[in-house]
Amino acid sequence: MSTLVNTDAASKKIGKKRWFVVFLLLIGGIINYLDRAALSIAAPDMMKDLHLTNTDIGLMGSVFALIYAMCQLPSGWLVDNLVRRKSTVGQSACGAAPPC
Repeated sequence: MSTLVNTDAASKKIGKKRWFVVFLLLIGGIINYLDRAALSIAAPDMMKDLHLTNTDIGLMGSVFALIYAMCQLPSGWLVDNLVRRKSTVGQSACGAAPPC
């Protein structure tokens, strides 16, 4: 009977950790979405300050999307072939690092 109680306690502890991880992933996804949407919000000011045309802004968005898509394959390979915890933490750290 005590083994069953310990198993229930362990599953509750694991359950709490899973929801915490889901929460962290949700926050990361929200930040990622806001970061990608920030360019469209900043575009009018960038166009004025840097003397860019609509074509230049469109090209910047296209290049960003292309590079973003190209990075998905190596990222998927890293997550599949490395320890998931280390690769997820590393990718989160790289994504959160400010650009130079």
